[in-house]
Amino acid sequence: MIPPRPLIEVFWTVHRKVFDVSKGRVGARMLGFPALGLYTRGRKSGLERLAVLLYLEDAGRYAVVGSNLGSDHTPAWWLNLRADPKASVLIRGRRRQVVAAEATQEEYDRLFPRFVEKLADYAEYRKRTTRQIPIVLLTPTDAND
Repeated sequence: MIPPRPLIEVFWTVHRKVFDVSKGRVGARMLGFPALGLYTRGRKSGLERLAVLLYLEDAGRYAVVGSNLGSDHTPAWWLNLRADPKASVLIRGRRRQVVAAEATQEEYDRLFPRFVEKLADYAEYRKRTTRQIPIVLLTPTDAND
C-alpha cells in the first residue's frame, strides 16, 4: 500500500535536506535502491534545485523515473531538464556533471521492468496516470576518477 501523498511529501522534504547537508552520505539508499541527488537549474527561477531520486545504473549512465507517485503532473526536475539537459548528480559524496535524455522506447521497455522488480509501486504509479512516465538517462560528462 502506498502511503498518502502529504505524508510522502513531508518525508521527501526531510530526506532532501538530510541528503543535501550530509553530501549524499545519509539517505543514499531507500526501498532497496541507491539514491542520487539531482541538481537542475530552475527553468523559471534560474536557481539550482535538488531532487533526490532512486536510480539504477545502466551502461555507465544513471536511470531515474519521473513517476511523481503516478500524478498527472510531470515532475519539476524533468521539466527543468527538458529546458536545460545539463545538470549534476551527487552520489556517495561525489558530485558529477551529467547530461539528461529521455530513454528511447527500447530502453524504456528494458528498464521499466527492472524498476518494478525492485519496487512494485512503479507499476501502480503507471496505472494511476494517463501520461507516459518517463525514464531519464543521466550520462556523466566528466571523467570518472
